[in-house]
Amino acid sequence: MSLCALATLIRSYRSQQNVKREMCMQVPDTEANRKSCICDKGDCPTYNQNELSDTLFCAIGASPKMPRRVKCPCRVCPISATFDLGEAFYCIKGAAKE
Repeated sequence: MSLCALATLIRSYRSQQNVKREMCMQVPDTEANRKSCICDKGDCPTYNQNELSDTLFCAIGASPKMPRRVKCPCRVCPISATFDLGEAFYCIKGAAKE
């Protein structure tokens, strides 16, 4: 494979990854999803250090408290994997969109 063809292939792959991230699925606010959410299970420093009171921000939207970014495990949350979210800090940014 030529270098030009390889570069084209890499650009195509990166473009597909960006489209995939932008088209993540909307997360339903259900009891099952809330039980799977890791926000309040002691694993999220952003959640804990900002004393947030709700969970499943990827479904319900940003926290009204405006937390400070610390560290975020959203990408390892079962919700993120199930809905192919690929992002983090929903407690600050707001809900995932389709």
